[in-house]
Amino acid sequence: MKTIPAFSALIKQKFDYTDVYFQEVTTEKNIRPEDLGKAFFTSNIPWIKKLFTLRNKLVAVFGLKGSDKKSKIMQQAEQSDFAVGERFGLFKVLDKREKEIILGEDDKHLDFKVSLLYAQPENKIYISTGVQYHNFFGRLYFFFVKPFHRLVVRSMLNSMAASFA
Repeated sequence: MKTIPAFSALIKQKFDYTDVYFQEVTTEKNIRPEDLGKAFFTSNIPWIKKLFTLRNKLVAVFGLKGSDKKSKIMQQAEQSDFAVGERFGLFKVLDKREKEIILGEDDKHLDFKVSLLYAQPENKIYISTGVQYHNFFGRLYFFFVKPFHRLVVRSMLNSMAASFA
């Protein structure tokens, strides 16, 4: 799915690239934005940790920002209320609504936004990504990142859904 859900805060923004993944969750629990953030950042998938370590070594070539260690981010997320302005590695909390957190970063080559959204009564979790390129290097960087991005998001979504089961 490439179209951002109409009930997401990202719907009004302009992007060069978008994708949306969703999964139904089986829970009686009322999932809050903080729960989405914790599940997103505490997804402990070993190959993703290794991939981000490699990414941090390569991004200097493109002049992009690196990220904190995953373990530090996980600890922070466990104790966070995900206030607007709080940072988790590459991700800054840009907006927080009743059922959604918007994360993202503006960088010199590209800006990205990620929506973590819980939709009721469908009991679906959505992860939407929007990317705005600023120049050739932003397009080039994301060209190489895109296949991994898709794998990472799908894996994290599965992990998030399992954490609510």
